[in-house]
Order: sequence, then structure tokens, then C-alpha cells
Amino acid sequence: MSEERSIVNSNDFELTPNLIFNFLDIDLFTNLGVAKHASALIDVLSSDYRIVIMVDNPELALESEIGQKLKCQSNMLVTLYEAKRLIENQPGGYLEILIHHFKRSALGIKTVLLCHDLHVFDVPWKYKDIKAVQNSFRKSVGNADAVVCEFPRTYYKVEQKLGRPLRNLFLVPSLSLMEKKEHTDAEVVKIASAFGMIRKNNESHILFPSQFQKHKGHEQLIQSLTDKLLADKKIVLVFTGSDYDKDYTAHLKRLAINSGCQTRVCFLGRVTDFELSAIYQFCDAVVVPSMAEGGAYVPLEAISHRKAVAVNRIEATEMHLKAYGAQVLWFSVDDQSSIVQALCSLADSSIRKKIRDQNESVVNLLNRDLASQDSRNYWSRIINFMLAQQSKPVMAVTSSYRVAYYG
Repeated sequence: MSEERSIVNSNDFELTPNLIFNFLDIDLFTNLGVAKHASALIDVLSSDYRIVIMVDNPELALESEIGQKLKCQSNMLVTLYEAKRLIENQPGGYLEILIHHFKRSALGIKTVLLCHDLHVFDVPWKYKDIKAVQNSFRKSVGNADAVVCEFPRTYYKVEQKLGRPLRNLFLVPSLSLMEKKEHTDAEVVKIASAFGMIRKNNESHILFPSQFQKHKGHEQLIQSLTDKLLADKKIVLVFTGSDYDKDYTAHLKRLAINSGCQTRVCFLGRVTDFELSAIYQFCDAVVVPSMAEGGAYVPLEAISHRKAVAVNRIEATEMHLKAYGAQVLWFSVDDQSSIVQALCSLADSSIRKKIRDQNESVVNLLNRDLASQDSRNYWSRIINFMLAQQSKPVMAVTSSYRVAYYG
């Protein structure tokens, strides 16, 4: 780790970092999805570019777990004022990375914006003032000098949703966000027991790792447990994830109690990657009932852990999984009988094995190092173009191990 990577001081302004990651107004204690994704991208790019992390308060940022990681990954951790001083000392050599599709430039330099998903159009009922939110999305995405998507569906649909073409739009391979760890059997039992999970005869533990939000489909999963076809299946749902709205999480817990399913639903809360790897190993399968996603992060993560997975069929997830040639069980979250059939299939060890075997070649494609190198190559071409060091790249997202996203 470079010794120069620290909170900026007066001597640091002599450095010439290329990329300024805009973390302004990002709560590093709660908005972990956005921060974690940006951190994964910084991991990929830090060997080729000097990285500056711009935050509201560097000292406060360092009190968070992700803030500590960002400090180690970057050359400096700076405020907005300090970032502007860097640019004044070296104009033209900087690129501002907007880490979310609601962010706008704070520096007045060239920008690259990450557009993750189209939730503002897919699940508008999630937002209180949807017109204002959609307008904010249109301005942020529309004003960026370049927009980068990791998911095929977002890439294909974003201009249609905006109602106009973008200046520069790119599709890059998706990153692996989780560092997978193989635990010993004893470690798995210890971590599972710490969360109150003990394996009993014939029980099938089915995991759904996701933040608790209404569009994620937790309610429908809990309600499906009341179906008589699942009465003798001994299925236990395992939910990991942070609270988006504590009242909604409390509602889900009441629903499990009122449905008589409280012993068949485990609410583990937010877990670390280390713990989640063990929970993946402990559980028998994975279910993903989300009604809106940017792509297929969770299903692919499950496949990388050699788990059979059942997925609510939505366009974004289907396109992403197709790019990898991944096999999953499809169901409809709007149809309880479809959910029940999916859970029954996941409780069948022979069906789980068949799906695992079908995805064995996909597991190799999800190797974190391979995915990082692939992403690094695409990002380097985009960054060099934006810094006027080469002509605009014409890229099709394909490789020796990935099916083309578009033909």
C-alpha cells in the first residue's frame, strides 16, 4: 500500500491524480450499495491512475468502515475545496467520476457518470415525488459528458427513458462486488450459530441477500410460506440486508408472526462479506424475488458460490444472466403459485444439483480477477478517450469467456 495514500496535506497538491471520485452527499454509514460499487471500481483502476476521493468531511468519513477502505485504496481523501485547488494547479488533467445516476458535477470538469438502473421508471411508486425524482435523473444523466452502464438493459433503455440521445454512452462488463471466501465447515457452523441458525433434519435454508425495500419482494416470499403445498417442505427463508426504512422492516417481521411463519423466517440484518460467504455456504439455495434491478448481481453472486437460484423474471435480470449463459429457475413474484413452485424446486436436492452442474462453466467466468481485468480494459479506453488521449472507442462487450451483450 502506497504511503502517500492519506488525507490530503499541503505537499499532496504536487501530485497529479487523474480521477476524482465524487462521494459528496453520500452517507458512508448507510448508503453502502453505492459506496461499495464505487470501491470495487477504484480497486480496478487504482493501479493505472492516481485516485482522489472527494467527501464532505474526511475525518467523519474515516469513522466508517467503507471510508477506511477508500483511504487505503486512494492517493488522497479531500474536501470539495481541496479538490478545486488540485484542479487549479493542474487544469485539464482531471476527470470527475460521478458514482451514481443522481449525482452532478461539483467541479466543472469533464465527467463520467455511472448509471446503475432505471428504478425511477420501473418502480415509480417507490418514490414520494416521482416527477421531481425523474427530472433529477434526467438532468444528472443528461448533463454528464459520458455515461457508463454495467447492465445491458440500462444501456439499451436509458436514452429511450430520457427521450433524447446522450453525448457518450458506454456499456462495460459488470464488476464482482463481493470478495468470496471459502470457509471451513467449523467456521460455517460457528457463524451460522451466531445468527441463530442450526441445521435440522430435512430443512432447506433458502437465502435472499438484499436490503429490505418494498420492491425487493420479501412480502411475497413470506406470504408464500402459508401455502399448503409448502406445509411439509421444511423451508426456512434467510434474509440478510440493511434497513432502508426501519418501519418497513418491522412490518415484514410482523407479517411473518401474523402468518404463523416466524420460525421459518430468519432476519439476520446487515452482515459483512466474511459472514455472508459463510451464510452462502450454510444455505442450500438462493431466491431473488426483486421486482426491479439494474442487472443480476445477486443471482450471479449465488452462482459463484455454486448455489442453485430462482429468480423473478424481469427484463434487466434476464438480459444480464443471458450474457453469461447462466441457468436459473424463473418464476413470477406476482403469482403465489409460481413462487411456491420455485421454492419447492429449490428444496429438491436433485434439482439443485442439476442447476449447479449446468452453471459449472459460468462459475469460472465469475472469477473476480478475470472480471476485474476485463472491466479495467474497457474503463481504460473510456478514460483515455475522455482525457483526449485517444479516439472514441467502439466497444462490444464480449471476450473469450463472455457472450456478447449486443450483436
